[in-house]
Amino acid sequence: MGRHLRIHRTGGEPADVSGFGGVVTCNFIVNRQLAQTNSMVVDYAWWNQKNDPGVLHRHEVDEVVFIVSGECIHVGEGDHHRVGAGDFVYVEAGTWHGIYNVSTSVPVEIVAFFGGVGSYEEVGHEVCPPDLEAAYLANLPDFLEGNPRQPAAEHTVPASGDNTDQDHATSTN
Repeated sequence: MGRHLRIHRTGGEPADVSGFGGVVTCNFIVNRQLAQTNSMVVDYAWWNQKNDPGVLHRHEVDEVVFIVSGECIHVGEGDHHRVGAGDFVYVEAGTWHGIYNVSTSVPVEIVAFFGGVGSYEEVGHEVCPPDLEAAYLANLPDFLEGNPRQPAAEHTVPASGDNTDQDHATSTN
C-alpha cells in the first residue's frame, strides 16, 4: 500500500449515527481509524424511503455533500433546494440542515465530506431543537408543490488573475 494512497471499500456494518431516528444508514469511508488521517471524514449515506424532513442538524465544520443517486430536498434554515444525482451542496459550519427523500421507491445516496477533522465525533453533530426545526420546515409543503428540480444553471469561472471573493455560481433551487 502506498504512503498516500489507501483503498477502503464500503459494505461493512453501517455506523450508528445518533439523532437520525433510523431513517438514514451511514458507512464511514475515510476517517482516522480507516485511513490514518486527521484532516478529513467522508461518509456514504442513504435513505431508502420517503422520510420526515428532519432531523435537522448542524456541525462545527463545513460539509460538502455530493448526491450520488435519487432526488431530495436539501432543507436549510428556511432555504430549501431540490437536488439530485450529480449535484453538490455546500453547507457552512453552524448551518441547520437536513435531507428529505421525496420518493417512496427510489433511495437517495450521498457522499458527505467534512474537512479538518479525523473522526465523526470531531465533526460536532448537534440535533436541532424541535421548535426551531418546526419553524424552518413550516414552508416545506408549499415548496414541494411548486418547485420541480431545475437543470443546472450555467456559471462562469473568472479569468485568470481575477481572484475576487465573489460567488460565481448560480443557485438552482
